[in-house]
Amino acid sequence: MNVYSPETVHTPVQIQLVANEGGAANAAVEVSPGWNHVSVDMSAAQGYDSGKTYQKLVVFPDFVNGGDVPSYAGAAAAAVNNQNYAIDDVAFNGGVTPAIGASAPVNATSKVLSFENGNVDGLLAVGGCPADGHWACAFEGAITTQADAPAGGNGGKVLQISKAGQPWAGVNLYDGTAGHIKVAGTVTMNFFSPDTVKSPAQLQLVATDNSTANAALEVSPGWNRLSFDMANARGYDAAKTYQKVVIFPDFVNSGDVPSYTGAAAIAVGGQNYAIDDVAFNGGVTPALPAAVTKPSVRVAATVAGTAKVGKSLTAGKGSYNGSTATYSYKWYRCTVVAKTAGTAAPAAAAKCSVIAGATTASHKVVTADVGKYLRVLVTARNSAGSAMSLSKSTAAKATK
Repeated sequence: MNVYSPETVHTPVQIQLVANEGGAANAAVEVSPGWNHVSVDMSAAQGYDSGKTYQKLVVFPDFVNGGDVPSYAGAAAAAVNNQNYAIDDVAFNGGVTPAIGASAPVNATSKVLSFENGNVDGLLAVGGCPADGHWACAFEGAITTQADAPAGGNGGKVLQISKAGQPWAGVNLYDGTAGHIKVAGTVTMNFFSPDTVKSPAQLQLVATDNSTANAALEVSPGWNRLSFDMANARGYDAAKTYQKVVIFPDFVNSGDVPSYTGAAAIAVGGQNYAIDDVAFNGGVTPALPAAVTKPSVRVAATVAGTAKVGKSLTAGKGSYNGSTATYSYKWYRCTVVAKTAGTAAPAAAAKCSVIAGATTASHKVVTADVGKYLRVLVTARNSAGSAMSLSKSTAAKATK
């Protein structure tokens, strides 16, 4: 027969034939972790009697009774822990158990988990544990869904991780076992934090022997591009094959990553984290768009031209720090001269009033402006906020 052991150490298997006349014949063999081709000569088994008829076969995985097989000198049984053993192609009386095929090669195949429709590997992580037929799933109270990307990222879909339950709630993200894929080197991803303060994120690789390699990074509020150098992660062994990836948002276990010195985790409160474009084995995580920054005044707005009825004044919008902005204009007529620029609408002391309809970069002086100083307020605005620049007043009052 072919016997599969899920253990990480050698264990026994006892085989028993039961005779119609009573009594049994017993033999035991030692098996290794994984698949084993087992062949037992039951005619030489303890208690075998060629004068009896044996028509029943019993298999005891991870067990041997010293009284049944006193000659057994192999490995002892492991502790019972709901292990899943398997047997296949049990053959006797001339039947043939096929040889165990050579293991398929395990390759570091390039992968990107985009979580878009059709990204099968990524979408397996949607839903809670235990999952039906696959390892990827959310655990310990986390909830995973395919969602629209939060603003500021690359758009499209993401894996949203709602943090609830235990502090270590996270996601079994990827399993390369079925595809004979290992995870090696650096793992990158775009990671969104809804928190208002910095927090940790821990990444874990699980090897075929269930040992782990762990790394952690500090993330800022909003979108972050993370790069985990797993070849230098704690517990990493280049001789092992890592095929599973786990992510813990807003969590780090100091026992797993004692070198981590970044921000501490915050309280679990149903926060919606998001990950996108998880890449490894040469896969590429796209760069995030440059963050939009609020404008701030670098050079103040100005007014150029002659303040005379029928003439036009032109606003110089000034210049601004920050990301690209749009500009709006508002003209004022004032009783009090202003020799300095400002960053807000005119104060009451300036005795200014808004000129109705004057909302472009130029203003044609009208009769109502005569005897007043003229000023312009420029507002620079983008998605991050706005800044105002108020010009000095014209050097002289408007005239006819």
